[in-house]
Amino acid sequence: MNLSDPQQKDRKKLLLPVLRIIAGLVFVASGILKLLSIDVFELYIFGMGRFGFNTSAILARLIISGELLLGYLLLTGIYFKRTNTIAIVVILVFSGFLLLRIFSDHNDENCNCFGELIKMNPTESLIKNVLLLILFLVLRKHEGLHMRFQQSVFIFLCAFAIALPAILSPPDFLMRWDTPQQEFANTSEKLTINKQLQTLNIAEGKKIVCFFSVTCPYCELASKKISVIAEKNELQNAIIYIFAGNKEDLPEFWKRGGSKEYLYDFIPVRQFFDIAGPVVPSVFLTDNGIIRQQYNYRNIDEKEIKDFFGSGD
Repeated sequence: MNLSDPQQKDRKKLLLPVLRIIAGLVFVASGILKLLSIDVFELYIFGMGRFGFNTSAILARLIISGELLLGYLLLTGIYFKRTNTIAIVVILVFSGFLLLRIFSDHNDENCNCFGELIKMNPTESLIKNVLLLILFLVLRKHEGLHMRFQQSVFIFLCAFAIALPAILSPPDFLMRWDTPQQEFANTSEKLTINKQLQTLNIAEGKKIVCFFSVTCPYCELASKKISVIAEKNELQNAIIYIFAGNKEDLPEFWKRGGSKEYLYDFIPVRQFFDIAGPVVPSVFLTDNGIIRQQYNYRNIDEKEIKDFFGSGD
């Protein structure tokens, strides 16, 4: 008589729920960490050049909601067979995307699988996905849990997962962002008469003039956003960056922000804020040196910029 079989079954009975909980925590952690750095995740999707910024913002939140929901369902154990199958499909889809990033020479960038807190390049994330895939294949033997009112629990978890990203970080296009209140005529004059800036030819044609501090995180995000818009709409020659800070910090600014290196100059801090206003980043659309619109990071409008340069739909 084999006495080890009951013990083996008991260990298996204990191990599978533990593995299920671990898998659930991975998905929940992935969703929460993306949510904590949602601005970077939006720009990561936008930077692929396939979606507008508003669509990228929606996709970012849908991905986070999907990961949170999968995590919640794995933790509770309800509808486990279906959840396990969906998780395998999701991992395969994400893995396919990672392979594309690897073969398109993007293997040195953070793929945002765990946001900005735990940075992983596509190869590292692909290895993580292979391990998760093995884990879920093992879990196919697990029956999951059945509870009373599990349909109601499922509906609540769906609503909670969808609502959480939208409540904690509403998309910028749903918010009302006031244009900074400045006298454009006065600012235009300061911009064009500054002797140091005259070498940048701001007064010639239409330009996007960006005032950035080299140590400002939101300036880095804005530079990435502007860079993607410029690349998508062939506006590279219209971009001018004006910096405040130490020139020694500029290489790190390019690296952290992921922006292309456009025409730029540094001006003294007092002159910088006299033109840019009290808040950075500050982005101006200028027409022959006359300011037509001003943005901060949140309200940079891709369609408005395209229309300004005559390349709108």
